[in-house]
Amino acid sequence: DPTQPRTSELGEIYLRNFRPTHNEIANIRFNLHIVFAPGTSDAAIAELAHWKRRLRDQAITAARSAEARDLAEPGLDRVKRIMLLRIQRLKLPQEVIGVYLTDFAVGSG
Repeated sequence: DPTQPRTSELGEIYLRNFRPTHNEIANIRFNLHIVFAPGTSDAAIAELAHWKRRLRDQAITAARSAEARDLAEPGLDRVKRIMLLRIQRLKLPQEVIGVYLTDFAVGSG
């Protein structure tokens, strides 16, 4: 449907985040999807295939920099906003307008 936003899955991300200054260890797991404007063509999304690692790296950096209270937010609004800002800094051929996080889980130790 050309009136709906288009998504592209970047896969599952698993992090073991250790912060010695806060004496915290967090296991973070989620699936990452990026969102493009409605009407984005399949060719434009396929063109971004070689950007996948860079996009994932930006999301990982954002997740690692998030505070524990941000990871505990029900909507993960701050985490998603940080990820989106980091991803939008990349000079992509097609603008990313949002991120979806699915199967999000945080554990300790």
